[in-house]
Amino acid sequence: MKRVVMLLMAALLLFGMSGQAMAYFEEGHLIQVVYERGGTKEIVTDLGNRLGIDPVGGLVTPRFWPVVTRPTDINLADLGATSWENVYVAYFMRYIVGGNVYVWVSGDTTGIQVGKGSGGNALISKIGDLAGANMQTGSARNVNLQSSPTSFASLFGRGTPGTFEGFLTTPTGEANLAALATPGASVKQYLYYYNAPTNARLTYNGVAVLTAETFTNKAVVSPVPIPATAYLLGAGLLGLVGIRRRTVKNAH
Repeated sequence: MKRVVMLLMAALLLFGMSGQAMAYFEEGHLIQVVYERGGTKEIVTDLGNRLGIDPVGGLVTPRFWPVVTRPTDINLADLGATSWENVYVAYFMRYIVGGNVYVWVSGDTTGIQVGKGSGGNALISKIGDLAGANMQTGSARNVNLQSSPTSFASLFGRGTPGTFEGFLTTPTGEANLAALATPGASVKQYLYYYNAPTNARLTYNGVAVLTAETFTNKAVVSPVPIPATAYLLGAGLLGLVGIRRRTVKNAH
């Protein structure tokens, strides 16, 4: 019986360790930022691995990504704001693998978005800076000061707001959340995909691959799933417990 208890404790320990080892703000994780222009705070949230698309021949193909809604929960109290009038939301993600670079940024729902290669490298670098800073907290949701050099406001707010520091040809990357003052309202955006938009001589047409919908106090952010390997390890340990029970029973 003592050994059975020890095995169960080991299984629980593994599950606990796997939970602690979960990393947020990794490559391929969709990030949401909500901030008040002229305010002091911003909410940065890791919405998890949203790739949901298949790499083919080493390339990411957005046609495999279903267009779905990602509701999230935000509130004015965390921002220290008194109204939604000057509050904005932006979504973005990058994925660097095998020397290939892919980026996604939010925009309006026209289905048309153009990025400038002259701002591509800066965009990719700044996403990495923001993700890296928030990764250090070990939390999927952080309330940060806009005065921080690695905040969204500092990294992307020095140029024209909504252009992701000059990457977009129009300032439509961010959406105003004033509509959330109406109960039950939401604000909808598209997420646009770019394949290595880094040639300064070119412009790139974004591909709309996802609908991001922002709510207030309506739904919580889904946590990053526990890796499948953790479940396999846990199942294996529980199997050992079963074997041990049968061995003890047969011995008697």
